Amino acid sequence: MKKLVALSVLSLISLPALASDLNTVLGVEAGHKHTQLSAEILPSENGFFYNSAWTKNFRDGVNVASAGVGYQHSVGLVDGYVGIKAAYIAPKKGDNGFAAPFGGGVRIHMTNDIYAYGEGYVATRGMNNAVQKYVEVDSGVAYTPKENVVLNVGYRYMGVDGKSETPNHALIDGAYVGAGYKF
Repeated sequence: MKKLVALSVLSLISLPALASDLNTVLGVEAGHKHTQLSAEILPSENGFFYNSAWTKNFRDGVNVASAGVGYQHSVGLVDGYVGIKAAYIAPKKGDNGFAAPFGGGVRIHMTNDIYAYGEGYVATRGMNNAVQKYVEVDSGVAYTPKENVVLNVGYRYMGVDGKSETPNHALIDGAYVGAGYKF
């Protein structure tokens, strides 16, 4: 935990120095059973990033809210990143709580306007207080038709392995379409 706090403080100190190389993206995604609102501060190539999201499964009332920090490194057409999030999980099956999933992802730029992406985060037993394990996976393709607009299609899965009194279950599981505005 001390390392996470130190990393967060160092990244906040470096934020003003990198401000000219940062992009802020506000996005919304809609699936058959879920929606997600997100905000990200991303480096152009290498550097720290920050993200936050609120995801709701409107079929059964599941809510997942998260805020994260990580580091991105770009090599050619590939952006790789690692990070950690603080997440509040509020499913309807009695296992509400906090998790600190860690993970990473990759973006592969096919052209200047199109890229494929995939990421995964996991919080095992010692990284959460309500479930055995929390898993979050997201993948898709994004298209930038204009400089400030991002359109994407993808598939998202969020699930938990419950403790003895709560079952294993998917919180979010399905395809989505999304749009974002970059400034």
